[in-house]
Amino acid sequence: MSMLFVDTCIFEKKGLNFDKENIIINALLDCYKNGKFKFYNLSVIDNEIKNHIKLRADKDLNTLKKFKWLKELIDYNDIEKKCYKDMEDYESFKKNIGAINCNVSEINPELVFKKYFSLEFPFENKKDKRSEFPDAFTSEYLNEIKTKNEQETIYFITDDEGLKKSLNPSIVVYKSIEEFLKELNGIDIKEYSFIKKLIIDNLSDISSNILARLNLKVSFMESEIIEPDGIILNNKFLFDVINVSGDEIYVSCVFSELTLTGEFSCLDYNNSYWPNDEDYYTYIQYIKANGIKYEDVELEFKIIKKDNDYLIEYNNIYNLDINFDILEENANESFSPYD
Repeated sequence: MSMLFVDTCIFEKKGLNFDKENIIINALLDCYKNGKFKFYNLSVIDNEIKNHIKLRADKDLNTLKKFKWLKELIDYNDIEKKCYKDMEDYESFKKNIGAINCNVSEINPELVFKKYFSLEFPFENKKDKRSEFPDAFTSEYLNEIKTKNEQETIYFITDDEGLKKSLNPSIVVYKSIEEFLKELNGIDIKEYSFIKKLIIDNLSDISSNILARLNLKVSFMESEIIEPDGIILNNKFLFDVINVSGDEIYVSCVFSELTLTGEFSCLDYNNSYWPNDEDYYTYIQYIKANGIKYEDVELEFKIIKKDNDYLIEYNNIYNLDINFDILEENANESFSPYD
């Protein structure tokens, strides 16, 4: 049976979201249950994923603990459980997909160091070679497995070009889980042409449901006000049917434009003044926007046929980033309390 490996960066792009309600995770599990591949859990990738989940949970928990007045209102045990829920979801995912553990400790490190000193892939980046060691051990393991199992089909999902170039050419590489599932299932999109009309007819409901499940990741902002109140999706989009299971159709859409409406403002770093001999701003200016535009936004849905109708189900979370550069690009007003 075919062997599947998935790189850390792919799961990171999905927000390390292994919740059972995640559409992509559901589609992957469905294909596994239908015997289309065996999932291999490589130790170096497994450790990276767990470290990233733990760091994010620790950061969220420490942020909450700064607000001391919350102690009287909430149970920190409940908060801690929610912060580390992603780790529980990840362990459940591995169990449900029948993950086969494999360890890179079997790899001769001399092979990796040889590539390191000769600047072979994935060590092509001279400035940051040390960060490529996990990728190097991954490629050595995959290449060795392919040598020992020439007749087996090995799938690897990664968008790391350096890592891809270091692999045996007979290893089948995909850039995304969606691309892998679409080809694995051999789906003819012409059979599902009705989906485009279904999505266009339900754009308003889809927008409301995305907003209700929106997780805005705020970074590099100060004195920010982030209050989204709506989402506008345009009707220009591409979609792929990535899996079909009975009356359930798994769909991945890329909308050319998504606008997040509401009130958004933060400190304008470029026009606020902080003298070197002071520990505070002596002049403050803010930027403000009534909408934030995003391009080529990928959203996943599950379409379910029920009687003579179709229902749309959603992910548990949809992630969007917002930072100073994004807000500055969309700002339509600037103001200062000093003016």
